Order: sequence, then C-alpha cells, then structure tokens
Amino acid sequence: MHISQADFDLPEGAPLGVSYISISAIAETIAEQTGIRSIGDFSMVLSGLGGSIERVPFQEWNSPEFFSLYVRGPKSFLLLLPSAETPLDRVLQASALGHYILHSREGASPSKFRRAGALQANQEALWFSLSLLIPDDILSDESADASLSERIGLPHDIIRLKRKIALAHA
Repeated sequence: MHISQADFDLPEGAPLGVSYISISAIAETIAEQTGIRSIGDFSMVLSGLGGSIERVPFQEWNSPEFFSLYVRGPKSFLLLLPSAETPLDRVLQASALGHYILHSREGASPSKFRRAGALQANQEALWFSLSLLIPDDILSDESADASLSERIGLPHDIIRLKRKIALAHA
C-alpha cells in the first residue's frame, strides 16, 4: 500500500451539513454535463481526476478503524477498495468521488475518510453517489427494477435504497 505518514496525519473529513436535495442537484448537474452514467469503468473517471485505486484484503477494509480514502490535494487521492471486485464497486467509487468533490472541495482541503466513520459525511457521499449513478426520474416504476438494474449495472438493493432516500427527501 502506498500510504505515507503524511496520509496518516491528514485530518478526518467533515460533512457539509447540507440537504439531500442540494447534494443530489450537484450530482445531477455533474452527471448531465459529463455523461458519467454511461461509463462502465468508473476507475477511469477517478484516474482522470488524479485518483488511484488500490485493493486491500477485505478483513482490513471492513474494519471500523480503516480509512478508505486519502485526499492529498487537487488531482491527488488514493481510494482503497476490497481485494475482490464487487457489484458495489461503482457505488464505492462514486462515493469516493462525492467525498473528493464535496468534502475536500476537489482536494483544496486535504483529508482522509474512514469507511465507517463520520456518519454524516459518509451519508452525504452516499447521497452524491446514488444521485450521480441513478437519476430520480427513472425511479417511478418499482415493477421495472429488474430491467433498470440490468440497464444501469447496479444491484436491485441499490436502486431500492436510492428510491427510499429520494422519497424520504421529496
């Protein structure tokens, strides 16, 4: 792993403290301007922004004390993912992008993010990722979840979670 002492010394990222609607609007704007939803290999998006991805053993990654994202500065961040790829990789990568854009202000505020820490910051990053990957306007028909899941390449549970969050904040 390429984590330095300087990475360990980074402050833990703080939440913005803004609403789902605000975060969803930011993600939606980015999605519309970039066409990011049609990209299958999300790691290319992260590398284009200066990010790198390293894989670590699941037991290590799953620890509540584990930091999974180190934002070192503009166009410089390291995302640590479980060693085996999962259907949730795009969500994890989009969440990291949410932390990078929202909480570190695209690297202007270098920081690190604990996978299971700073609940509000992680919730905001999740809101961002789900809004970036799944537009609200396609969530109206629950019976179409299977075809929607296949079309956008995300598990049914993620689509249901997005619908639940969007409805709770409508």
